[in-house]
Order: sequence, then structure tokens, then C-alpha cells
Amino acid sequence: MGLTIIEKIIKSAIDDVRITIFLLVLMIIAIYFFNGLENVANPEVKKEFDRLAPRYAVISKLIDIRLKKGMTQKDVAEKMGTKQSAIARLESGNVNPSLDFIHKLAEIMGYRMSITLSK
Repeated sequence: MGLTIIEKIIKSAIDDVRITIFLLVLMIIAIYFFNGLENVANPEVKKEFDRLAPRYAVISKLIDIRLKKGMTQKDVAEKMGTKQSAIARLESGNVNPSLDFIHKLAEIMGYRMSITLSK
């Protein structure tokens, strides 16, 4: 016997919460671990961290906004015309999204994207 629609909705919500909690825990561990990264002797490690830091800062901000809006990954995906798994991949850092994708995601959640370049 298959799952009822209510069971499917509950399962989707639980899966969404588990993914989000897992990602937040990973980010907390990463922040704790790399907190003193400027003191790392290996310049290649620091260079890679510096390269990835903006990506994870954007991901962290998008997750934070989504959670504050009370939206699930599925809610966001439906508004964007994509699948929940695409949002999960973005939030896990497994994809390198286009600026258009991030821009659309921000707009759906009531934000606007701005980019700052610095030396």
C-alpha cells in the first residue's frame, strides 16, 4: 500500500528539515574548524578556503532566508519551476549555480541580489 498524500507531505517536510539541520551542522563545524585559518602554514589550503568561502557564504545566507521565511526546499523549488533536489544540491554546495539562478531564488524569497567586488 502506498503512502497517503498527508504521509508524503510529512515525509517531505521531515526530509527537508533533516537536510537543513545536517547542512547547518556541517557549516558550524567548518566555521569552527577554519576559524583560525589565517594562521595555517599551508598556503594552498588557505587559498582553497578563500576561493570557496564566498560560495558557502551565499549558500548560508540563502538557507537562512529560506528558513526565516518558513519555506521548505520544495516550496522554493515549486516557485522556481524546478525540483526540490535542485535546491538541496545548491544548499549542500554540490553545484555551482549561475548568477541568474541565485538572482531568481533571491527574488522568490523577497530579496534582491547585489554583488560586491573588492581587492
